[in-house]
Amino acid sequence: MKTNSILVAAMVMALLPLSATAQFTQILPPEVKEIRLEGYARLKVCPGDTTRLEVPDAKHSVNVGKVSGSRLTIKDQVRGLTLYVAPERIIAFNSQDFSSIIFSGNFQPFDDLTIHTEDYGKVTIEGNEGDTLRSHALRLHAEDFTRIIGEIPVQYYDFDIRATDQSAIKMQATACDSVLAKNGQTDCTQSYMNSDLGVISLGRYTIDGVLKSEDYYNVSSVDEGHYFLNTLTDGIADVGRTLGIKEKKRNIHPWDTELDLAFGWHNWGDAIGNGLAGMPLSSGAAVNTSLNNWQLAVNIPVVNVRGFALKLGLGLEWDKYKFAIPYVTFDETTDPMSFVSGTPTTGSSRTRLKTRYVVLPIKLDFGNVDGWHVSLTALPGLGWTGKNTGMRYQFAMADGDVNAKDFSVNQHLNPYKLDLRLAVKYDWIGVYIQVSTLSAFRDGCQELFPVKFGIIL
Repeated sequence: MKTNSILVAAMVMALLPLSATAQFTQILPPEVKEIRLEGYARLKVCPGDTTRLEVPDAKHSVNVGKVSGSRLTIKDQVRGLTLYVAPERIIAFNSQDFSSIIFSGNFQPFDDLTIHTEDYGKVTIEGNEGDTLRSHALRLHAEDFTRIIGEIPVQYYDFDIRATDQSAIKMQATACDSVLAKNGQTDCTQSYMNSDLGVISLGRYTIDGVLKSEDYYNVSSVDEGHYFLNTLTDGIADVGRTLGIKEKKRNIHPWDTELDLAFGWHNWGDAIGNGLAGMPLSSGAAVNTSLNNWQLAVNIPVVNVRGFALKLGLGLEWDKYKFAIPYVTFDETTDPMSFVSGTPTTGSSRTRLKTRYVVLPIKLDFGNVDGWHVSLTALPGLGWTGKNTGMRYQFAMADGDVNAKDFSVNQHLNPYKLDLRLAVKYDWIGVYIQVSTLSAFRDGCQELFPVKFGIIL
């Protein structure tokens, strides 16, 4: 009895390591013909006798992905996720949004293999010496700041290779080989195209084992702009993937055209950035920090990926500065010309200055458009003067208030502006602070630099 107990205990102990490292395997049916990675997902692809997904730890199997029709979508990071692919498979791989795919090993020929990358996605083809990736028909498509890198030879019969929008396809060696032709095929179809600073370098190129070029179709050195932009793109994408590895990201939706409405308080000072301190009350230029700044703009994304967008826009800005001193005029006889306090001829008064601008926002958005995100915006603009700008006076008379306008100050308003805005938003609402880098008035006038802050929708 004692011997049997010891034997059972030994068997249980022997099984514990296997349980701790229980592996999950999911067979992919022939109907699945596309593997799409989104977010910061990572996948390793290796040759196999059956087409299956494997996860080292079975408890993570629920996060592997979702099959819909002919597509398997993988959004979450699953450590050690590996896809084994059987020969003669027709399959497409799509890497998006900082995701990455690594092909590793010596692959028997695919029937039809498509590798497509978008929005900072990256695909690497690697292996040991003598390993090759083979496919009867091969399609490599890279767009929107992505990379497809081949570190081992890639062999095909038909191919279609395209790189656009600051993307790059760079192979160590490529080969067109008639052994991959099917059903007596004698004419292969080959095409490649690069545009919008796309880079294609097919490396050492052979046809049926005969060397044709040591550096075939290399357009990476057309000009220095290619090298600089693509190096910058690599750096941005690698930073994005590093952030994704360190912290699991929830799915972030891409950015849409937006309508920004900002409203809040404003003041000005005599130097850039000190507008919140205002001008001393002894100065005729002293204004109250008041809720009279309104901004409305339409912004359209021109670079639009998950977690980042570059937007260009068109908008309007309205300002009404309320002077702290009841009666203020703009004196053109002082040097520099400036606001001075005075005494109205009759009754008490209030003084306002109204300005208008047409602005062209250049906006960078970072984060989750449906959650927390930060935007940095440059706001170049043109002054818009007319009957709705200039000085406004309200005089209190015995028989009621009288309003008056003075347009003479319009000629001294700076026709140009350049503001910088920082905004922090959660979903659709946030706060902003905006600093003017140019004085609100022309040369020869007192320098006054506005600062604005408030709510942005």
